[in-house]
Amino acid sequence: MKVWKKFSAVALALVMVLALGAPAFATAAAELNDGTTTEQATWKGEAGTFASPDAITSQDKTLNLKKEITAYNVDTTTIKAPTISYTYTIAPATVTSGTTVSDKTDKHNPNGSVEVPVTDGVGTPTIANDGVVAWTTSDSLNAGTDGVANTKDIAIDFSSVVFGAPGVYRYAVTEALTTDYTYASSGVTETSKVDTSDTNNLHIRYVDVYVRASTVTTATDALSVFNDGSTAKEWDIYGYTCFYKNQSITEKEEADTNDKSTGAVKTTGFVAGTTDGTESNKIYADSYYTFNVTVSKSIENDNYAKENHAFPFTVIFTNSAVNQNIDISSTVNGTINEEGAFKDPAAGALSSTKGVVPLNDSESVKYIGIPCGTTVDVYETNDLTGATYKVEAVVDTTTTTDNSVISGTAPTDAVAQAMDGTDKAHAYESTKVTVTTTADVDDDTDHSVAITNTLLNISPTGVTLRYAPYLAMMGAGIVALPLTLRKKEELF
Repeated sequence: MKVWKKFSAVALALVMVLALGAPAFATAAAELNDGTTTEQATWKGEAGTFASPDAITSQDKTLNLKKEITAYNVDTTTIKAPTISYTYTIAPATVTSGTTVSDKTDKHNPNGSVEVPVTDGVGTPTIANDGVVAWTTSDSLNAGTDGVANTKDIAIDFSSVVFGAPGVYRYAVTEALTTDYTYASSGVTETSKVDTSDTNNLHIRYVDVYVRASTVTTATDALSVFNDGSTAKEWDIYGYTCFYKNQSITEKEEADTNDKSTGAVKTTGFVAGTTDGTESNKIYADSYYTFNVTVSKSIENDNYAKENHAFPFTVIFTNSAVNQNIDISSTVNGTINEEGAFKDPAAGALSSTKGVVPLNDSESVKYIGIPCGTTVDVYETNDLTGATYKVEAVVDTTTTTDNSVISGTAPTDAVAQAMDGTDKAHAYESTKVTVTTTADVDDDTDHSVAITNTLLNISPTGVTLRYAPYLAMMGAGIVALPLTLRKKEELF
């Protein structure tokens, strides 16, 4: 009897578990696809007409196009994003007379050839977030030598549109920069095409929306009755195709892909694409070209400075065109923490961006994600009074040497530095070098500034300053020694 009770309890528990788990195993509703896969519903009926499938769950009516920024950096996989904001609008497109969808491939109809007229869009679809898609310095971009795509969604909602009849409806999606933004002010390179005369299509994408009568499943699994089509809920969007230029999508004997097309360039939105797979017909995405600069310090023939002193550096980033916020990140090699003197350049306009860093021997700092077109000036201060150095600066592969730099003497092109972030500046600088880059161009150079100070001589003042404390202690010891010995004698 006890065994039977235990068996019944176990069976009841299994039934409850399966009942709770049933929803997890239910068939999911078909997802709205972008017209580039074979997951679309079968088209039925004669050319030019559509018939509703016998039973299929109503689909979401949100289309997600993509906006791409391609990020370039020679050796870093992640950089800070620029500050840029786009606004998108959608409107019914006027279709060229006679334009049709005709395809023997799997792009529109997996089960046969269909030819139907494409008509002008209807209604007023909306775009999420008032059509705004933006990047800020709090965003990160994946980057690489050959460029890495970074995308955000442009979510277009058709839930309030009454189509009135099955068919294919065409819309135009237009991109513009939000007020107060320009490409140059953000450090971003605008979408371009080799055929620069084709300016009207650079910021427009067309979307063909595939519509059928809705068959909504009720709570009791009974299909609702399709009435007169006068309400939005009585229409389903079961597929769409996004493409470049307002033209027909023509018939092909082979699969129609993004890189091979005799008609429109199919794409997922405002992203890179090509008409025939060749560079000459490529459409580019907006691009963000960046570079890095590593600043390093070495000391020769001066063991005191090598062990005890950090030379102050000021790194100034100048790009008068960029007045939107830019955030330049950094990595360090060494301690670089002299009483908190190290300061990353704060996010802001590049015309006023500065980083300050004290560098000991063999230490370095790497500034990452600087927009191309920016000039980087590196100033080093020799602040050990009374010492004369030979200073060698290697910028990338170019070496410059100043054979006699006396600490405390400023060159004519020096600028004031403030190590503590105030207006109080050092009165002397010894070395200035510059890294320059070209805007709107991919920079494949891993830039570096390596500065070596070799001690030539020390003035008497310099000796006194460096060793006076030690000499004083030695003198005190010499004076104290006889007194100690006399005291010792008195004790014995």
